[in-house]
Amino acid sequence: MTQPAWSGFLRLSLVSCLIHLKPAINTGLQAKLRRLNAATGKPLLEGYIDPLSRVAVPPGATALGIEYEPGSIVRLDGDIQLEKRWPASVVEIEYFVAPDAVDRLYLDTPHYLYPDGELAAETLAAIRAAMRRTGQVGIGHMVVDGRERFVLLESRGAGLLLTTLRSPEAIEAAEFPEGEMDIREELVDVAEGIVARRYGSFDPSLWSDPYEGLLRARVAEAKNAVSLPEGAAPVQEASPAETASEPSDAAELVNIEEVGATATPVSPMVATLSEPEPTPAHHEHVIGPDATLDAPPEADPREPPVNGVDEDLQFEVLIQITGSGERRFMTPAWAGQPGGRQTIEAISIRGPASFPPDALEFRVFGPGGRATPWARNGSYAGTWGRQLLLTGFAVRPTQNFALQFDVEYQGSFFEAGVVGLKQNGERCISPISDDPLEAVLVHIRPRSRAAAE
Repeated sequence: MTQPAWSGFLRLSLVSCLIHLKPAINTGLQAKLRRLNAATGKPLLEGYIDPLSRVAVPPGATALGIEYEPGSIVRLDGDIQLEKRWPASVVEIEYFVAPDAVDRLYLDTPHYLYPDGELAAETLAAIRAAMRRTGQVGIGHMVVDGRERFVLLESRGAGLLLTTLRSPEAIEAAEFPEGEMDIREELVDVAEGIVARRYGSFDPSLWSDPYEGLLRARVAEAKNAVSLPEGAAPVQEASPAETASEPSDAAELVNIEEVGATATPVSPMVATLSEPEPTPAHHEHVIGPDATLDAPPEADPREPPVNGVDEDLQFEVLIQITGSGERRFMTPAWAGQPGGRQTIEAISIRGPASFPPDALEFRVFGPGGRATPWARNGSYAGTWGRQLLLTGFAVRPTQNFALQFDVEYQGSFFEAGVVGLKQNGERCISPISDDPLEAVLVHIRPRSRAAAE
């Protein structure tokens, strides 16, 4: 089952309800060609290479610039801070138009829109019925992956379809001649005859991608191979200890500070590997006399109580999925798709505005036992756009808040499935070496006063 790509509220005038969006297009099943190291069989990584010297550029020596046309770049001296006009968790429907008033060139990415709860289902059904009776579609706006987007809302079957719209700057003007050509009537008659004879019905099941089929066939051949080429030696799988001690082409995992809607990636060409960490020993936290923690927000009606506890603090979990970009989820729900086999590159966990930004910290792990330092609210742990998969993570309260709440979490991995329950800084990793992480589930619960004392 596809996991939600976005969750929040749909608002129309004074009416609002809880919703979530799921992608209507599945791109995760496509086979892809990757360039490998011929000696190891591992995928090669891209780096920052200077076009003149052909030398790798260290992360600290990079800067940002705006390429406004091919080859023309304006360098930025500071970060771009875009003032947020719209809340990040609301789809706002502003007005309605006739369906043919929206040029199909503007349609971008479709999502199915689902209600969260019976009240939301009734509200969406009423909006859908009203649009059908009036023959209208809704135009609104939302924030997707940190960028403001206009959207189109329309009925589809027994549900609703929300499609993001391209900006006018993204539309290329046509170069067709103005007006109609003078065409001989007999040519039109011939064309009409062909159209009539070839009349049919739209059946996408008859379509196939021969390139995709070729790649899948080669994969099947490789899996079914029972013998090696003459003179070839079998590939020996390294043990976890050997993997941890040997050099690798992969970059060290580091924290990425958020810069507006973008982040600066890490160059895998120059980063040095950190040593695998031993299993951390239990440690005590000292609570300062002035440490405070805001009361938890009201329970979100979208999620049922977990293990009989209905006082989970609600946090936002953001994950960077390889090839798909940033996805946002609200605890206590899975962030990512268990069983979806989509690798994660980076994780961020953020509390509500009233929650102390230094109350929670988290880190991630990569192949060979590499690990990031502990990151806090507003930062990402991992890499961005480098296709360096994560193999584990850990979350804990910081020292000043260790007695005020507990963090429990699980991870879903490609081969091992769901691992955990882990808590308060314990490493959540697969028992299988370098098993990719595909989803995380985090619960943050305030301790009772008696337990804290």
